[in-house]
Amino acid sequence: MLLCHFRYYIKNQLSQKSDVYSFGVVLLELITGQPPVLTDPESSHLVEWVRQKLAKGNIEEVVDGRLQQEYCLNSSWKVANIALECVAHYSVRRPTMTEVVLQLKESLALCDAGEETQCQNTSSDILYTGSTEINKVGSLRLQEADSDGPSAR
Repeated sequence: MLLCHFRYYIKNQLSQKSDVYSFGVVLLELITGQPPVLTDPESSHLVEWVRQKLAKGNIEEVVDGRLQQEYCLNSSWKVANIALECVAHYSVRRPTMTEVVLQLKESLALCDAGEETQCQNTSSDILYTGSTEINKVGSLRLQEADSDGPSAR
């Protein structure tokens, strides 16, 4: 149940919402630079590890250290929040892939706008505020997709 959704794990049924869950795990892997299974004694699953760290309000503990603080905090929070929406326990609370793409584009816009103003090596005091489980959002620098939405399998 690391990269796959619970319904598939139990019933071998895939759905659009299970795809969203898997994509959320991939986003978390990209943000953290960590695999879905961790050796951390606090939590062995990436999803739970990120939830615990972000609940403390510190994105710096989550973002891949190899970036050496060269990332936009607002955008990082937004992408982390998008990822957590994707891996929500209840599938009805997960966004559609179209919504995910739109939110990722918003995250990119935050970073582009922030490069001219506040997007520098700063602390987590500057945060984007959203309406999800953690109410803080962000992202790493992402390339814009060529299409307006996800492609079919």
